Amino acid sequence: MLLDTKQKNIDVLIQYHGVGDVPPALFRYADYIVLFKINDNLPAYRSKIPNYSIFEINYKSVMQIHSDYAKIIFKIN
Repeated sequence: MLLDTKQKNIDVLIQYHGVGDVPPALFRYADYIVLFKINDNLPAYRSKIPNYSIFEINYKSVMQIHSDYAKIIFKIN
């Protein structure tokens, strides 16, 4: 999905259904991540995710929320 603002900046929203599907370069270019509950083995992707500690903290937080539709938005870079 592409969003165009009045300043002619273009934002791209890309959705993946698992951390393992995300190309590592996208983690480096992303400013924010919207993280829903996932069933991925997060430590298996430790080397793939820059700023892994920030991602892990937010992953643990969203997994503790009791709603199946829980999400967290956080700044990664």
